[in-house]
Amino acid sequence: MACLNMFIPCYVLQWLVCLLQIETDLLRTLPKNKHYECMNADGIPKLRRVLLAFSIYNADVGYCQVC
Repeated sequence: MACLNMFIPCYVLQWLVCLLQIETDLLRTLPKNKHYECMNADGIPKLRRVLLAFSIYNADVGYCQVC
């Protein structure tokens, strides 16, 4: 990923891009499951942490939603 900002490290920008995409996809994951049906559901913060942690751990892949 090319860094467009001299003041923010590239890895931080990559994490932000991943986080924005994760936030978009959270409610699409298991929408009929009560633990993921709304942003206040108890599974959403846990899922967010796991997805973001993986995207940081495996930065070459980042975050990618698959069907």
